[in-house]
Amino acid sequence: TEGLLAVYRGLGASLLGVIPFSAIKLSSYDALRQRLITAREGRLGGQPDTVLPPALNMAAGAVAGVSAATACFPLEVIRRRMMMGEFKGMSTFAAIAVLARTEGFAAVYGGVFVNMAKVSIGSGASFALYEFFKDCLHVGDVR
Repeated sequence: TEGLLAVYRGLGASLLGVIPFSAIKLSSYDALRQRLITAREGRLGGQPDTVLPPALNMAAGAVAGVSAATACFPLEVIRRRMMMGEFKGMSTFAAIAVLARTEGFAAVYGGVFVNMAKVSIGSGASFALYEFFKDCLHVGDVR
């Protein structure tokens, strides 16, 4: 009854959220991984070692994912509410402003802790597997 456009409700918020989420997650992971490598080199007497144990890759991935998810969570809330038909005809930023004004700032971050738990597991596992398969396939090895 709502037509084809109803299928794409919330698409703008989704697209607006995925770019900063990915940028924050990937850059945070890379920065954390480099710090862990540097710290391990110091303990190993300065010997270069770019292979981290899977647990450290998983931890860095979890922290990176949680950082990105928390920063971008207001866009996730708006996306879901737009998909449900709220904020019709409003831009994403206007919807965030209306939500914060009418329901309070806490509404913009409602459910963030559940999302953090979900994202930490997914990002941690994803980056640990990424590094594992990269090592198995010798990606980045200089021979």
